[in-house]
Amino acid sequence: MRTHTEKVNQKLDKLAGRAKDGAGKVAEKIIDSANDVAHAAAEKARQQTMKAGEKLIATGEKITKLAK
Repeated sequence: MRTHTEKVNQKLDKLAGRAKDGAGKVAEKIIDSANDVAHAAAEKARQQTMKAGEKLIATGEKITKLAK
């Protein structure tokens, strides 16, 4: 027969296991969210770089036309 302390310890172990599982799920969601934000930021940077490149090419073409 188990003592009261053993029963309490078993319940605490179950609670600790659930807490650990819950913390793991929260951590996964945080990591997924951070990954989404990083991808969005990289895409925005790529778009801005592309726009800057297009403007630079257009400016270079204008300078070339003026130099002729």
